[in-house]
Amino acid sequence: MAVALTVAFLCSIVFIIVLFFLFKIGSKKKGKSVSYQSKYDKYDEDPFASVPHPPKTDNQEQEHIRIVDYLEISRPSPERPITSEDAALIDMIRQSPELPSAIMELSHLLRDPDTSIKKIVQLVSTDPVLSSKVLRVVNSAAFCTQKITSLQHAVVILGFNELWILVNQLLAQSALQSLASLPHAEIKSLWRHAAATATCAKHVLFHAGNIGNDIGPTVITCSLLHDVGKFLLRGLSSEKPDVDSDEPCAKISVVKEDEFYGIDHCRMAYLLTTYWKLPEILCTTISYHHHPSFANWQDIPSHAKVPAALVALSDMVANAAGYWDAEPCTMQINQEMLESIGLDKDWSLNKLLTKDLIQDLRDTEKLIDTATTL
Repeated sequence: MAVALTVAFLCSIVFIIVLFFLFKIGSKKKGKSVSYQSKYDKYDEDPFASVPHPPKTDNQEQEHIRIVDYLEISRPSPERPITSEDAALIDMIRQSPELPSAIMELSHLLRDPDTSIKKIVQLVSTDPVLSSKVLRVVNSAAFCTQKITSLQHAVVILGFNELWILVNQLLAQSALQSLASLPHAEIKSLWRHAAATATCAKHVLFHAGNIGNDIGPTVITCSLLHDVGKFLLRGLSSEKPDVDSDEPCAKISVVKEDEFYGIDHCRMAYLLTTYWKLPEILCTTISYHHHPSFANWQDIPSHAKVPAALVALSDMVANAAGYWDAEPCTMQINQEMLESIGLDKDWSLNKLLTKDLIQDLRDTEKLIDTATTL
């Protein structure tokens, strides 16, 4: 009798456990919804549930990050033939000033791991605008409590990575300010996300075993400039695509932009970067940085597949860490693309969102806060 009761008790326990798991599976299926040909899961219902909540910032409340799946939808090529609408945009872009040669040269110099501080200081000193900006940032309360008058001392305090972000921010800003008139808060938000993506790229490269490769500087540069097309797009009109507060990320940014502006920021980036005569690999990688999240990811030119995948993942990590731009979401990435950069099926964002990365992101945010305020 006692044995029968014990068996019955154990069977009841097993039955309850099975019911519990069936309920959990059913809940997850119900949690997935389809909207505007895209599907998404709440952050705490997807495989990345163990990732800590994004940090709260001045302008953003703590949110669950939505992982949006567009893997069955195709995107047009950002390198498609020029249209009449594109021609009008190109005419407008041609009104922008040439990129400052000293800042362009310094951007290349900082990508060389063998560059010396002496070379950097010599080049910075040839551009009064850049010299002034570096000294103003370093002498801000956020960076230093003592008066710094030496450029060499300023470069040491900033460090190569921070100086590189600052230089590229100035580089793009100098070319865009005559084209796009945006509110300060929006400019800051865009640069905050861009700089965070570049910071995440360094950690992604290390995690994927690419930090020492020649591809590293390209990926970090493209990560910083990946959304450069958004500056010009948003400056075209005082109106913007609506953000649905009840259902954020129902449409991802490139889809909204196509419908609202007739062009997305990837295509706009292609027009901008090719006009600026940036190296071809930079133009291509920046233009295709969202393609790893779409069905036609194989359309990415072969030489840009790996850097585009690395930029897409860096963008995803920055969003997951709370450094998103307009909405708290990010896009799923094709698994074959992830495998191409050395990540297997068991990879997780939790492994990438380390304490070191979060600290680096906070330091980067401090730099952007200071640089966009001064």
